[in-house]
Amino acid sequence: NTDFEQLIGLLRDVVIVTEAETTPSEGPRIVYVNPAFTRLTGYASDEAVGRSVCMLRGPATDAGALARLRAAVVRGETAHEVVLNYTKSGDTCWMDLSVKPLRDADGRITHYAAIERDVSAHKAIERRVQQASGFDPLTGLLARREFFERAEHARGQARARTDGFGLVLLDIDYFRSLNATHGIETGDELLVQVA
Repeated sequence: NTDFEQLIGLLRDVVIVTEAETTPSEGPRIVYVNPAFTRLTGYASDEAVGRSVCMLRGPATDAGALARLRAAVVRGETAHEVVLNYTKSGDTCWMDLSVKPLRDADGRITHYAAIERDVSAHKAIERRVQQASGFDPLTGLLARREFFERAEHARGQARARTDGFGLVLLDIDYFRSLNATHGIETGDELLVQVA
């Protein structure tokens, strides 16, 4: 419907409509994107339509969030997640997205509609606030700057008292590949356990 497309074209939020059918190796294929999608991702409509939504995913996209989205919409529920997507140029953008199954007259799910809002600026502010707080919100350990300030202070006190000073460092081997293979949530769980 031309009026509908004109209305959707006015939105600043990204709108993506996909087919409901999917294969295990691919996500659903895109059938419609609005102009906001092109402005944000750099993909023209004809570059996106017919391709899988997986084109927007990358190495740091949380597999757990995608699995929760997929499970909810397959059950016929509306789903909501914040997901890290990738643009055509390879830049990242945090998207607050809601996905709703669309049904035909018989109640069968035929398509999915996603409304996505760019929350990258909000995520950057959130990250700065967390860093400024002095503690890592995930592990509860000292954040980098706070750690170095306290370590330097402790070293100075030990030197003034002529006490010894020691520091133990711990490294998690292959952590980056763990995140890439099993998702950021698994990596986060490991960090919490180690902390």
